[in-house]
Amino acid sequence: MAETRIKTRARATSPLGQIPMQTVLIQALLAVISASALALVGLDQGLAALLAGACVCLPGVFVAWRFQAKPAPVDIADAGPMDVAAQSELAAGEGRTIGAALAGLITTLILMGLVFAFLKPPALGFFLTLALMQVAPLIAATLQDRRRARARREQSSADS
Repeated sequence: MAETRIKTRARATSPLGQIPMQTVLIQALLAVISASALALVGLDQGLAALLAGACVCLPGVFVAWRFQAKPAPVDIADAGPMDVAAQSELAAGEGRTIGAALAGLITTLILMGLVFAFLKPPALGFFLTLALMQVAPLIAATLQDRRRARARREQSSADS
């Protein structure tokens, strides 16, 4: 029976490692574009768009940083099939990632509530920008897929 080796790698080299940071950068770019366009309608609409960008991007930076945090490498094959410590370390890393995503979501909601409670931005600019920023993960995933396809083509052309 062939031995299967499972190694964890740094999240920065995993398929999802770069997507969260790219998502935040795309969201920030979309917020600035939206604010510029809405500022033509009214300065208060442009400022509302920037506030929406801040409410989403600030927690997003924390989440992206947690996704790119490098866990200690664990080789399960060397540790043995029943090594509970190695398995619990892997589960703890996944739990921290999920916890960071939930903390980012809750922080976003709290920031939105605070912005509306104290600053009272115009709803059109704020929610239009929030809706626009929801396409950022799709854009980031598409860019990641294109990069992978290009790398596979380059690898196959180098092999032949």
